[in-house]
Amino acid sequence: MARTTPRLIDIAKRAELSVTSISRILSGQRLSEYSPDTQTRVRKIAEELGWRPNLVVQGMKTGQTHTFGVFMAPYDTFWTGVLYGVHDTLLEAKQVPVVLWPHAQVHPTIESLRGHDWARGEGPVAKRSQRPDGASPPADQPTDEAGSVRRELERINCLEDRRVDAIISWPLYEQNARERLTMLSARGLPVVTIDDALPAPAKSIHVGHDEVGTMASVRGHLDELGHRQVVYIGLGNDHTWAKQRKSAFLKTWPEFDADATFDLDIVDGEHRHGEINTFLQSHPKATAIVTATDHVARQVTRALSLVGKRVPEDFSVVGFGNDAFNKGDIPLTTIDQRPYEVGQIAAQLTLQTPKPRKRSVHVPTQLLVQESTRPLTT
Repeated sequence: MARTTPRLIDIAKRAELSVTSISRILSGQRLSEYSPDTQTRVRKIAEELGWRPNLVVQGMKTGQTHTFGVFMAPYDTFWTGVLYGVHDTLLEAKQVPVVLWPHAQVHPTIESLRGHDWARGEGPVAKRSQRPDGASPPADQPTDEAGSVRRELERINCLEDRRVDAIISWPLYEQNARERLTMLSARGLPVVTIDDALPAPAKSIHVGHDEVGTMASVRGHLDELGHRQVVYIGLGNDHTWAKQRKSAFLKTWPEFDADATFDLDIVDGEHRHGEINTFLQSHPKATAIVTATDHVARQVTRALSLVGKRVPEDFSVVGFGNDAFNKGDIPLTTIDQRPYEVGQIAAQLTLQTPKPRKRSVHVPTQLLVQESTRPLTT
């Protein structure tokens, strides 16, 4: 069925004006040539007819689509908060976010929700680590730890093909996707990355946090509680935030060397519990554990429980992220990274800097002291 979208000529006939005049009034151009009464009458007729501007046509004239590519997933409450901040800020500026994410990146807490075809009211369907036919992914396609094919380059290309005016992205895993986004930024497309900085020749803006300053607040808290032997459990990936957070730990506790740190290559999996306990057994004097994320912190508390250790009685544990998805038996002392504000700032930067220069912007953080840390008892 053909759509019957009201046209400018329809408004012009009703208002007894030229199409050119209607176009100027509705687009806000050369309004001084028309009386306030005429402008009001034209807008009222347009509203009565249900007319809406054709942004596709406008985009062909101006080169702008008024759409912004947003490449990130609601993986946890941090990224959900960032998405809300981006969404609200762009819509307030009358820009439309086009949100995409790799289908593989789903938080384990809500993974079970993907096990049913709710639309058909059916039972379990293929998990993200399976192909519809049950076969393994092709050997030449990159996969994540669950065996699921990554889609990052495909998604970046999708945003580029739609000629979005800018891209806001979370850390990318695929090297070819990072290279593509780097190239787009070097060519002049405004790109803002969150928690990951693109290499030269990208001119992207990196929105993150002052990791050293944040870690100093963690040390201040643990020092006050009497903890002098502290270890760090992080994540072994190449993302800017992961490397900077580990480096910040070593700078904040200069009395320790890299031996006091341990990186998980993958967070999920019960076999990680053994790795964590093996590391902690090699540091028998440690009384406090700083972790890269709340997700890692929860793995640490589970690992400790398997060997009869308790938090905070035996170990004080600090997380990062204030992640509601990772609420467990004990509220974590954690770092609130203000995700909504991160999203707001990322969106504002894409709106305000059509020709950005490469730089980093830090969003303030706050230490939330809860029940997973306590004074050291001797």
